[in-house]
Amino acid sequence: MPFAESSRDWYLEGNVLHATCQDSEGDWVESSLDLDDVLGNNDGEFEAGAGGFSASATDVRIDVDAGYTILRASLQRADGEWNDATIDLNSFIENNNGQLST
Repeated sequence: MPFAESSRDWYLEGNVLHATCQDSEGDWVESSLDLDDVLGNNDGEFEAGAGGFSASATDVRIDVDAGYTILRASLQRADGEWNDATIDLNSFIENNNGQLST
């Protein structure tokens, strides 16, 4: 299940996404996921399944837009220029029994 449907109080601390997630018992538990382990930078665009995006990113933040939980950042392209990039965190992050996972 996409994490935003069963999680609340999301925030970023550096590269780490924190959330309070509901487990299968209905309890709310703290969870975190290092986005550097699951997101890369492919020539100025986020790439899910890769890693290390933060080495070439600035102004990283989470926005909720029309029900989507969007990660936004300026990512450096191969030519050295910067690109404003976005990715819907719900497209690849799940709440697995109270734990954020991919």
